[in-house]
Amino acid sequence: MLYEDLTFVLSGPRPIPEAELVARTDGVPIIYKREVQSIIAEPESGKTWLALWAIKDHLDRGGTVIYVDFEMGVDRAMDYLLYLRTDPAKIVERINYVYAPDKDHLLRVVDDLRVRASDGEDILLVIDSWDEMLAAMGVDPNHQEAGTEPMRLIFHPVKKAGATGIVIDHTTTKKSNKKRGGAGSFRKLAAVEVTIELKVVQQPHPGGHGRMTVEIAKDRPGWLRANAIQQRDAEGKLRELLGTLHIDSTGDPTKVSMWIEPDITVKTSGSWGYREQVLMFLLTGPKKRGEIQDFLVDENPDRNVGKDAAYNTLSGLKGQVPPLVEYDSTTQQWSLTEEGRAVAAAESPSGTLPEDTGLDDYAA
Repeated sequence: MLYEDLTFVLSGPRPIPEAELVARTDGVPIIYKREVQSIIAEPESGKTWLALWAIKDHLDRGGTVIYVDFEMGVDRAMDYLLYLRTDPAKIVERINYVYAPDKDHLLRVVDDLRVRASDGEDILLVIDSWDEMLAAMGVDPNHQEAGTEPMRLIFHPVKKAGATGIVIDHTTTKKSNKKRGGAGSFRKLAAVEVTIELKVVQQPHPGGHGRMTVEIAKDRPGWLRANAIQQRDAEGKLRELLGTLHIDSTGDPTKVSMWIEPDITVKTSGSWGYREQVLMFLLTGPKKRGEIQDFLVDENPDRNVGKDAAYNTLSGLKGQVPPLVEYDSTTQQWSLTEEGRAVAAAESPSGTLPEDTGLDDYAA
């Protein structure tokens, strides 16, 4: 076909696409279907776990998965899915797995996806990871083709066929080299519709409880952004936060629970972990910063509360959009804004596992 068929416009504009997979504890999903999106983070930061959660959710909804794996290997990848209580029969029947394909093999996989998805099959393609995929395609990750070549040969065919794509990508661990997006360049960011970035608050590990902030680096459809918290960091940069991802295998490394709280109860730096306590304290009335600092020390006898805990927490609350606190220079007191009072009144005590983890059969 030389040109696209545009007769669909006769039915009027389409609604804004909404995410459908991997729901937060408030029921808001964070992964789009029928879009190509990337999950980026430093190594060992929960990227693959989040993609595996999406795989489980997609299988539970009756879909099929094509898993192109350049890193984990089939044994570990399938073990991790079983740790998430994924039905073994669904794994066998509806996951097509391929390990470390070369370019020809990879393009044959994409052709197979395109034919099956065009026939109505609901397919999720997961690629782990971007740079290894580029190596298989013979593309330098720092070259301009780091985004254009996968877009042309993989992402465009996937989206055009109506399938869903998730690509896992690494960010550099060197602060001086960090850019918005993965290790390649801005071209990677341009190649996908959506990019979600994970930032470690508490490192995940077998038998432990990891926490990561979930941030929006790109959201072309715009629906995620409407369900995010906006906050300015210490440098004034606007951060769009979807919540806190928990990966918990406390007590048994082979039983992993995952959930996403919509509120940011911890921050990757500073003292954002005291957010809830400060909100509750200010519900009783305006307070000076020294009073808030003393309150945090008294409320956290087992923690080494930093001398700037109150300052950092109040700065974070004020930096949200809209701000949750305000400062009166005449009385030198902090108080809740109208929005802050509404948020504080709706907050529940932290530190407990939500009843609905977003994954079947999960328990603490």
